Amino acid sequence: QVCSSPIAALQLVGSQALFATFRWLMPNTDIYKHADDCLLEDMDGECLLYHPETTTTLHLNQPSLVVWNLCDGERSVAEIIAAIQEAFPDQTEQVAEDVVDVVAQLSEKKVLVKVAAQG
Repeated sequence: QVCSSPIAALQLVGSQALFATFRWLMPNTDIYKHADDCLLEDMDGECLLYHPETTTTLHLNQPSLVVWNLCDGERSVAEIIAAIQEAFPDQTEQVAEDVVDVVAQLSEKKVLVKVAAQG
């Protein structure tokens, strides 16, 4: 599957095959980290993220994995956006929207937790 932007939506694996995507309004100063006990597994080039508390398994495509890795509890959403925009300068507007969407989806699935807001 070809993605039209550098950051694409997550795909659920398992019984909940359909995932309704929506954007949350989140300040770009919010800082997120990985939820405790999440397991990231590379299985034949496919990245699967499992949250044992919610028994949720997510398939992370490469761009979503980049966002996941940058959510380290130190960088704000704005800093993550800036880092990825630097790598994709011709898609800065789309990158900003996509990063917010991915963070919102990962947060909704409880694999990312908000630590704080800068400023």
